[in-house]
Amino acid sequence: IKAVPATPVVKAVSASYNSMKLGWTVVTGATKYEVYRVTSSAGTCTLLTTTTATSCTSACPMTGRAYYYKVRAYHLEGTTKVYSGDSAIVHAKPIPATPTGVKAIRATATKIKVSWAAVGGATKYEVYRALSSTGRYTIFRTTTALKYTNTGLTTGKTYYYKVRAYRIAGAIKVYGCFTSEVHPKP
Repeated sequence: IKAVPATPVVKAVSASYNSMKLGWTVVTGATKYEVYRVTSSAGTCTLLTTTTATSCTSACPMTGRAYYYKVRAYHLEGTTKVYSGDSAIVHAKPIPATPTGVKAIRATATKIKVSWAAVGGATKYEVYRALSSTGRYTIFRTTTALKYTNTGLTTGKTYYYKVRAYRIAGAIKVYGCFTSEVHPKP
């Protein structure tokens, strides 16, 4: 009787605007794992890679389009591959990364400079502002630059900012996640 490996549990998340990060549970005794891309939740599949690792990155040419994956493990008994069951099919959409290095610095009593690092593949960035830490954020500026200076502010008032990137894919905007809020130190 051949011992069948356990079925891996898989997760998929966006790694960038054009790639997905896949990870799965370790299967005791597995020799390797086969990673498949599936055309839909019930579609045909294509072998992407065979690996001993428990994660991989998959190139995805279409930003904002859902990509589906499944993984199975196998071990060798002699020269025969004994496969686990297929994992559940998981999916996610590649989206622009969240901007990093976000800072808000008071330049003068009435100006705050907000800056962030570039996001690969981003078409533009949206800067949002709230008037309190629990306030509603509203879009304040859309820009291709990596910084924005908010002028005409009230002296002594604290303003709160978030930034997100987007990429235009066809005729739609595909948004990345918001950064954590930042505000200048008093």
